[in-house]
Amino acid sequence: QRMIERWNTVESRITYHDQWLTVRSDRCETRSGQVIAPYHVLEYPTWVNLVAITPESRAVLVREYRHGIGEVVVGIPGGAMDPKDATPDDAVRRELREETGYTAGRLIRLGRSYANAGSQNNIMWSYLAIGAQQTCEPAPDATEEIEVVQEDLAAFVGAIEAGTITVQAMHITTLLWAVRYIMRNTLPGLEDLRHDLVTLST
Repeated sequence: QRMIERWNTVESRITYHDQWLTVRSDRCETRSGQVIAPYHVLEYPTWVNLVAITPESRAVLVREYRHGIGEVVVGIPGGAMDPKDATPDDAVRRELREETGYTAGRLIRLGRSYANAGSQNNIMWSYLAIGAQQTCEPAPDATEEIEVVQEDLAAFVGAIEAGTITVQAMHITTLLWAVRYIMRNTLPGLEDLRHDLVTLST
């Protein structure tokens, strides 16, 4: 069986850079000699997001305008790591606090995934926060206008599956991991939520 090999990067240069992203334009060559140029790679910092559950078993969500699609959408809190964040755990706690004013009681790291391995170089970390409570006022970035809402998690996931709402693909990754974790583990105070999620999956 033929082994798949990495492309050879013949040339690489930065063609755009600002505070949000870096565009790297490569000239690549496959093992068979096929030249691919330019191949643009978007370099982003590490991303984090989380499903935050309150003591009342409600999911803390954010509603905001997303210019890429020109619509106001609902999703889970998250964002990019800052240089001041020592770890992804620190970053996700900060994002939760800044976007919603909530603090995680217990933070569970669910896993990591590639944001888009074909054209981006960054990783996304997914988390579940249990016992999240509002401890301060939100302090979003100047470019962010966010409405914080609480929803029933099972109903929210059910609406996504039914197609009545559409959320970011990376948010679905974290939602699915969070649902799986809640369904597979005994978590004090979340028995009713676990039951609703199990019912939803059958």
